[in-house]
Amino acid sequence: MKTERAEFSLSTYTVPISIDGRRFFGANRDYHWQGLTICHPEAGLFKVLDGLFYSPDLELEPLEVVFDTRGLSYRYGRANNFDINISLKERGKEIRLVSEASRACWYALLLDFAPGDSWDPGKPAVRIDGNSMQITREGFPIEIVIRGFDGVGKSGSDIDWEYKLGDGFREDRGYLSFKETFRHLHVPAILHSPDGRLVIDIPVRQITSQGYTETIVLPDMGQSNTARAFKLRLATLLTYGLSVEGLWFPEAGSFWFRKPWLRDALEGLAWNIRTYLTFPGWKERLTRLISYLLDTSKALDGLPLILEAGAKDFTSDAPPRLLLVSSDLSQMTKNRDLFEQTLEVTRHVASELLKGNGFSRSMLKDEIICSPANSSWVDSITTINGSKWPTRLPTEWVETGIDPFQSDFGLVEVNALYISSLNYVGTYCEEFGLKCPEEITELSSILRRGFESNFKSGDSLPSLTVEPRLGLKDETRGSPGVVALATLGGMVFSRSEVDRLWATTQDYVIVNRSLRCLGEERYPFGMLVREGSDPYLGDVEYHSSVVWPRDTPYLIALMEMVGVDPTGILLNNLDHMVSEGIIGYCGEIFSLPVGNNPRPTPGSSNPVPVKNPAQYWSHWCDPYLKHLEKLSIEFQPAAR
Repeated sequence: MKTERAEFSLSTYTVPISIDGRRFFGANRDYHWQGLTICHPEAGLFKVLDGLFYSPDLELEPLEVVFDTRGLSYRYGRANNFDINISLKERGKEIRLVSEASRACWYALLLDFAPGDSWDPGKPAVRIDGNSMQITREGFPIEIVIRGFDGVGKSGSDIDWEYKLGDGFREDRGYLSFKETFRHLHVPAILHSPDGRLVIDIPVRQITSQGYTETIVLPDMGQSNTARAFKLRLATLLTYGLSVEGLWFPEAGSFWFRKPWLRDALEGLAWNIRTYLTFPGWKERLTRLISYLLDTSKALDGLPLILEAGAKDFTSDAPPRLLLVSSDLSQMTKNRDLFEQTLEVTRHVASELLKGNGFSRSMLKDEIICSPANSSWVDSITTINGSKWPTRLPTEWVETGIDPFQSDFGLVEVNALYISSLNYVGTYCEEFGLKCPEEITELSSILRRGFESNFKSGDSLPSLTVEPRLGLKDETRGSPGVVALATLGGMVFSRSEVDRLWATTQDYVIVNRSLRCLGEERYPFGMLVREGSDPYLGDVEYHSSVVWPRDTPYLIALMEMVGVDPTGILLNNLDHMVSEGIIGYCGEIFSLPVGNNPRPTPGSSNPVPVKNPAQYWSHWCDPYLKHLEKLSIEFQPAAR
């Protein structure tokens, strides 16, 4: 469950524990990031509660877990019926977690009162005043207030907890296994609730909630499992949203990604604009955000990785993606003012690049956009001979003596985004009856010519990375090349070229997966960042032979371009969302299913979700809108 400033997650599986001789039940946590975390205006990302356990003096047998964006229910039965309903809300300047049991029970709160940037395990201070408990920690401006109990059992217990998925990293133990983590948890007291209700409040007095994650009533989609899954996908999409400078801003994901990452937000917006305009009708909300980002990009001559004061890490891929999103939003909403602002920023970007000043750490060199090797989304770093080296570049290039952090590298997806953004700005100029500035048409012509001579690679995908001054080219096949092909189809690549490259690409880039909940068929699921067969372990493999769903909309667009029905891949990504990871959300990356699984199951041949289980740019919905009928999804627009 997510709100503007908090999130709460648990495993579906119930586990028993013993505290002070009493048997408690509660949901497991698989990541140490699970439980209740908040985004505090002063303390930053902070975890306040790890586990919520209950004891109704009954032996509980789990039946089912029911979830929607407003709450979740753990239901127990057969011999003894018992339900727990948990909800997370924001009330003005307060975050509230409520647990409501179907009868009187004892509660045990497992505290992990720790900052998310250091996980310093300091012990909290606890004060009980009548029927209220206050929990604080020295040095941090955070307080928890617990109410709803009429009796207190002294505990002071400490529990060591193992989180089997840890931070999403894995290691080789003769078979591949997730690297578990451990935390020391504190139970300050056990609390008796006479009616089963316990209220946990966290005052956040500095900022009033903007209501950016309010529940939206969605239209009926039909009763098929696919329709219900798609409606859930829409509902959970609408839970993304922080308040940044008083504006709605979709955070990058759950856990450590609850921050305003610009490239993640813009990539997610690119594949959700129609959804936002169709269902909640967020025209004004989107326009205000995009207008602000256009102003920011011009003021800073670029866009930082994270939107925060003093940001120094600038990205090469976010600026052209912003221009594309802004152009599309202007065209879809017929907003001339926004397009004129987009046009002026595009002219400024083109002018700076043509004059040799650069923009957002990118320069125009040899008729292509050149940037630091780690400035686009393929940004992981390793160490070679004691020096940092971007994993994007071949290790053989170390011997050339090049500096990988200078603006010397042509990144295929960045150049494709620039060419596409300039093209659409020019096209929409005609629609709005405006003259396209000469700087834009000149840069567009230069970059098209440069792409032809530097990136095109005959019957293979365009080169992943080039260093034009030294004539270096990395011909590794993978998703950035497919992204470029899908982006530039009909611009730089002719229809016959697209058809030919698709025929030679699909066998070594596309990864298949079998359905688990929405059928049993096996369909395409996504594509590899880099061709290969190595499994994911950690940061070295972060952008290697793994599947990133953030790339999948480009694959779908390419399939549509060549006349291949994408229904299977759309269904497969819905199936992932309801069968693994965090239910209702979409995972960050997937490893190939290799690793000597000691206990294989029918799903063991599927790609394995690793790292963050809820990622905004993986949560695309627009590609579904053209194929609702094929997916048995009924949609009647609500009357407005």
